Amino acid sequence: MSQNFWPLSTHIAKNVEVQYKESSMEKRVSNYMLAVGWGLFVVSLFLPVTDLSEMFGGIVSRPGVVYGWSAFVTSILALRGFGESWSITLIAMEGISNLLMILSPFMLCVRKPKQKLPFVFAMLAATLVNCAGFFNFDKATPLIGFHIWCISFAIVTVSFYLRRKIEGEVTIAKPLEIDLQPSKEL
Repeated sequence: MSQNFWPLSTHIAKNVEVQYKESSMEKRVSNYMLAVGWGLFVVSLFLPVTDLSEMFGGIVSRPGVVYGWSAFVTSILALRGFGESWSITLIAMEGISNLLMILSPFMLCVRKPKQKLPFVFAMLAATLVNCAGFFNFDKATPLIGFHIWCISFAIVTVSFYLRRKIEGEVTIAKPLEIDLQPSKEL
């Protein structure tokens, strides 16, 4: 009788092996995406983000090109003026998203997929806030650093979503227990 179940158990074992190979490949893709996203974020810190040549007066005392590291520091300093105006609030929210990106490698230490879900939503919100920053350029011109910075957030967000999805699916279910004894309630 155990010989009748042998092909079934072999089929189940092959399915589990195929699922494991697919998930490990998806995890490698997710790892590459994380590396690319974090790399682009670092590169964007050294690229020009905006050109303030057309902007006169206001906060900027010396018009010219602003690099990513300068915009990063400005966005962190803008947290003190959170809520004063729409543009300062948006810049402050970009500062929060920058801090979120810096803390994102530590999310790899979290083992439970359910605990990663709020982080995935926070990264999605950060990506949308950063893209909304494009409309905050009144007289300034967004340059390549800004676009690469936004792309880095999108890549890291998708990567963490894939990673959460993979880790949430790779669970071994308990075998189905069937009671073959006749019921006494007849």
